[in-house]
Amino acid sequence: MQIVLSYDSSVNAGNFTNFAADGIASGIDEENAFKAAMTYVANELDSLFINKVTININVGWGEYGPSDSSTSLTGLTAPSCRE
Repeated sequence: MQIVLSYDSSVNAGNFTNFAADGIASGIDEENAFKAAMTYVANELDSLFINKVTININVGWGEYGPSDSSTSLTGLTAPSCRE
């Protein structure tokens, strides 16, 4: 199996804004760490299958399905606390 990762325009250093909290030097370093993690996962999945197929995965940052996750997953990612 071959997994091909492609990144849309949302995967760029300017969209990685939490790098200081993550202990990473810059947005560019965080972008590279994100891409390295995606490659690691693709390689792990690739090692589990012997079929001769190609899987193309389009990767976006902050997205869920075809839309921006900041609007579509707000209730799931930021639950409110009630007393």
